[in-house]
Amino acid sequence: LDTDTIKKILLKTTHACKLLLEKLNVAFFDLKSLNIMIKKVSNNNKIKYESYLIDFSKNYMISDWTEFKSFSIGLTNFDEDYFWAPEVNKLRFNLENIEQFERLDKRLIIWRQWANKAMVYQIAKTFEFYNSIFNYNEVINSIVPNMLAMKSNERPTLEDVMKG
Repeated sequence: LDTDTIKKILLKTTHACKLLLEKLNVAFFDLKSLNIMIKKVSNNNKIKYESYLIDFSKNYMISDWTEFKSFSIGLTNFDEDYFWAPEVNKLRFNLENIEQFERLDKRLIIWRQWANKAMVYQIAKTFEFYNSIFNYNEVINSIVPNMLAMKSNERPTLEDVMKG
């Protein structure tokens, strides 16, 4: 896969996550390389690639703080196939903070902002899978720098990534 194809797949993945969050209030935390299908399409001897997100298990489709708390409790080893944002790992071990967010964030404004930045990190980490094929850092930084910032306030939003 060339750099342009990877960029297209990354942006399409970002767009899908953005739509899920905006339209359904769902954070798609099932992002990993195994859940991004890449299909080779041939048209008039020209080869293209299409990508698809798969495996929409309810267990990883989190829509609020209560579901995140259940998600955190239910994952005993916090699956090693996933690359969680630092704030996801930090919060899942602090149930009191989750309960505080449940009480304060009735309109889920904080939830959407938090989930948005966490998915940006997870998308970028997922694409490290392709690092052996091309210069990953060059591609990610050419789209939007700081997708892997450790502090969420330094990370772009899904919308920022879409703008490139």
